[in-house]
Amino acid sequence: MAGPAWAEPPPPELPQNASEANRMFQPAMDYLPNGCYPSVAIGKDGTLNPGLRTTGALDGSCRDESDLENSNMYARSRCNATGWCAHMYGLYFQKDQTTGAGCPDCGHRHDMEHIVVWVLDDKVEYVSASAHGNYQTKPAGEVEFLEGGTNPKIVYYKDDLSTHAFDFVPPGAEPVNHWGRWHFPDLVSWEGYPSAELRDKLTENDWGSATFALKDKDDTFAKDLEKAHKDLPFDFDVRRHTLPSGMPDPNEPPGDDDDDDGPVNMVRPMALGSSTTYGEGSSDGNGYRYTADQGFNFLAQRSEEEGSAAGVPRLMDGDDASPWVDWVGSIRVGRMPDREVEGWSGFRIREIAGKAKCAVKTYQPNLITLIAGGNDVNENYEMAGAIGRLEDLVEQVSADSPGVTVLVGGVQPFHDAAKDARGKAFSAQVPAMVDRLVDRGLHVVYTDLTGLERSDVGSDGIHPNDRGYEKIGDAFVEAADQAYEKKWIRRPNRQAPNAGSDPCGMQDDGPGKDPHPPNKLGYGWEDHDVIQATQFPSSNRFWMVDINKDRKAEFVTVDVNQAVRFWWNSGPSGDGWTPFVEGKISYVPQAGAVGNQLRFADIDGDDFPDCLVVNLTGGITAYTWKAENPSGSRMCMKKYDGVARVFADGSKGRELSIDPETKIRFADVTGGGRDDYLLIKPDGTTTAWYNRDFQVKGSKKWLDWTPPQKISGALQLPREIRYADINGDDRADRILITAAGGARAWINEGAKGAGGKYRDIGRIADGGDLPPKDIQFADLDGDKKADFLRIGWTGVAHAWLNRLPANYFDTYHP
Repeated sequence: MAGPAWAEPPPPELPQNASEANRMFQPAMDYLPNGCYPSVAIGKDGTLNPGLRTTGALDGSCRDESDLENSNMYARSRCNATGWCAHMYGLYFQKDQTTGAGCPDCGHRHDMEHIVVWVLDDKVEYVSASAHGNYQTKPAGEVEFLEGGTNPKIVYYKDDLSTHAFDFVPPGAEPVNHWGRWHFPDLVSWEGYPSAELRDKLTENDWGSATFALKDKDDTFAKDLEKAHKDLPFDFDVRRHTLPSGMPDPNEPPGDDDDDDGPVNMVRPMALGSSTTYGEGSSDGNGYRYTADQGFNFLAQRSEEEGSAAGVPRLMDGDDASPWVDWVGSIRVGRMPDREVEGWSGFRIREIAGKAKCAVKTYQPNLITLIAGGNDVNENYEMAGAIGRLEDLVEQVSADSPGVTVLVGGVQPFHDAAKDARGKAFSAQVPAMVDRLVDRGLHVVYTDLTGLERSDVGSDGIHPNDRGYEKIGDAFVEAADQAYEKKWIRRPNRQAPNAGSDPCGMQDDGPGKDPHPPNKLGYGWEDHDVIQATQFPSSNRFWMVDINKDRKAEFVTVDVNQAVRFWWNSGPSGDGWTPFVEGKISYVPQAGAVGNQLRFADIDGDDFPDCLVVNLTGGITAYTWKAENPSGSRMCMKKYDGVARVFADGSKGRELSIDPETKIRFADVTGGGRDDYLLIKPDGTTTAWYNRDFQVKGSKKWLDWTPPQKISGALQLPREIRYADINGDDRADRILITAAGGARAWINEGAKGAGGKYRDIGRIADGGDLPPKDIQFADLDGDKKADFLRIGWTGVAHAWLNRLPANYFDTYHP
């Protein structure tokens, strides 16, 4: 039996470096599922693609989404003085496999296919697509184009039992690749290779049955143009390249100095980063962009006034009706007229780079304002490598929009002392990083944000307030002035042909997040309104339980007969919530089971929930996670065959006699990773049996509990008591629900494995006029801190996310 077509990953793509004309007429590509995606024939380090064996699936090892990211298209043009130009585009595929009768694994390693776009006076007249060594040619009127009429739609497909070829896309067809949009591989013009030596290595390589038609060897380029031209009704000299008067050579990408003495028709900035770039915490949703926009417009006017003074590039052509400043991005937010931005709340540097890959290539900004790393700092995520990740990001965007100037700053102050220290240490490395990038020939300017103070950060302790954003905008304007003086701000490149159809998506968030929305619970709680609106019988019980170890608790309901249903929680989505989707559970209650006897807890420390049927004598029937079962039949499917019950002396002694008014709960109060057994009396007195894990001795099996420990005394004004981790230290804190539905808390500071020591920090949530019995605490968004829920008597759930900063838990709040 044939093995899979396995290979090492392809070499990294060449950076896009193409002429205006080659980009203007670049074909819009798609690839049917019975073949490969295009790849990279030669990497930027000179590594040649070894291709794939024609074994296994037709698309085996060559149709991953990553292949769309890492691909090149190669272009070469030939023009005649008559005004006709032939723009040839080539794509490389790692194999061309067929499944003819008696030959399931035939074909050949490597495939190269080509398209010729025939243009007269910048208008497409004909298009030729290669197929099995020849070309199929159609007049432009019979070809599907992207909006704009210069980018023909071409598909790579398998020709019945034969090998693969190019064809014209039929009317109305939509792309079927992973992205669901027309694909534009990074384009390299004939004179756009990193070096002539690298291009020679590509053209001189023996590609087996495939031919790189752009090469001169054996007169290949001219001969392929002859094939494509043979039925066309006009003369064309395929061997002579003669440019009409005034035409730039389409084989030559623009150089770094091409625009130094010519007008730059606009500043096309992209604000790139996370929530600070988005503008979170600003009263108008504009963040720093409004201040920066005013400064960039002044810069454009300055260029207009200075005109064509020697050595000074103009930012605006007086005859150009385009706006002086045109912000670009795939999010619209704020109240300013031009609302586009590339700011992604919660994203770390690598995630920002993932978003930038599409946006920068598509919109081709000539100026990027970059603040990235705040979430790396906030989460203390691999800080030793953070500056390297930022450096990689600047290099990435510089390659994806050739000639762009990047204005890069550090991060703003944080109210939390540890985060602020990390932020300052990270920001201090940015100037040296900028120097390294400039030494490598990139246009990068350090933007000094050290003028921001603690008071310039809002009440959440993370995001700037309006004054802070104004300072950031001013800093970017100052950095742009420096770039202008260096003659670095260039004419923007042509945008991707499909830029007008928003290929990266377009998210419109209106005016943005209100930094001070009305909130019943007050400071530190983010109201997400009703997150689960389905209603159930009032006899059901409702719980929030993390089922899949993503730290986001699922919505669980248990009926009077102990039948369990649950709905997956995918977390917040903007100000709303991702809709809950019902999951599958195979737990079957015992005959005569009662719904309010079922509890959910992790008693074995595997981070998965177990089902515990409890009674008033300390009895526990435990059903744990059965990992070897198929999905949907793992939770609570392994009945524990030892003794799990709690006794008066821990795992021994007399049976308990529990008052029916006393609540039986489970929570990890020791930080040991396993939930402990708690009895909470009506007066608030709490007794805990600490969980020492399952034990086996000979034929005896038992869940080992410590003797009971009193961890909380009676309260003067007892109310509902909850135990949940509100500060993210993996130990359940004690929470009192007030008469008005607010909360006060005692932080668990007991020794790990012991518990029992709590510090009163007072109020954590204002009275929200909510029924105390409806209040639960559970982590809903995966940040390790329990959030506030009101789950009504029919299961409707309203959520407030816990945004209390770390230093809030250090002091008392009356």
